[in-house]
Amino acid sequence: SSSTQFGADVEGLFLDFKGNRRIDKLIDHAWDLRGKDGPTALRILAYAESLLKCSRRSYRKGLAGIWSKRGFLHYVAGQPQLGLEPALAGYEIYLKLGDKGDIAHTCTTIGSL
Repeated sequence: SSSTQFGADVEGLFLDFKGNRRIDKLIDHAWDLRGKDGPTALRILAYAESLLKCSRRSYRKGLAGIWSKRGFLHYVAGQPQLGLEPALAGYEIYLKLGDKGDIAHTCTTIGSL
């Protein structure tokens, strides 16, 4: 048992990276776990989001990535009702950023939900 909020296994990831680069690494790692360990992937995304909330600088693309991937992970876990809201929030940010590739990817998730 860990005394950390998200678990030492999550909070110790990618400590050699700082700022947005670490957020991106955490998101990518959570995505890599999507079919193997969904609960850990969701904890990683929650931790990445907590880092963003503590940051003085906005990283909208990172937040969109967290939310859209959270939506997909809920789909994989058989909980589509929990995935729609974050996926739509991620989609809205990607739309504002004009990120066509991530818009398409998130639309696929939304369509699955």
